[in-house]
Amino acid sequence: MNGPTYLTITGLMFTALAVSGCSIPVVGALTINHLVTATSALTTAMTGKGMGDIALDKITGLDCRVIEGTLRSDRELCEINGSPATANDFKGFSSVVTYFEKEFSSNEFNQTSDDASFKVDSISGK
Repeated sequence: MNGPTYLTITGLMFTALAVSGCSIPVVGALTINHLVTATSALTTAMTGKGMGDIALDKITGLDCRVIEGTLRSDRELCEINGSPATANDFKGFSSVVTYFEKEFSSNEFNQTSDDASFKVDSISGK
């Protein structure tokens, strides 16, 4: 067998084992399935999209969310980015952090001079 054919067969066998649940341990007792599941859970928590949703986004160029498209009647599986149907999507915890950062930073700049002097006085102990 030549190099590319051998590499293709090895890759197909590795993929078949990984998909079947008989994965080879990668680190200690962690298998590829464990790592993929952990990665998908992390991306879902941070962005609101799993790895499959992100792959569909890259392939179609649209905003794809399998769970949102399945559970909500007003949203398709894949929508145009920024469309009204995507406004109520769960954007993950990273959007919550961004929201609070914007709230706190806008409140700092909208303080009156009395508020600012109170903070300085209370910090310095006067």
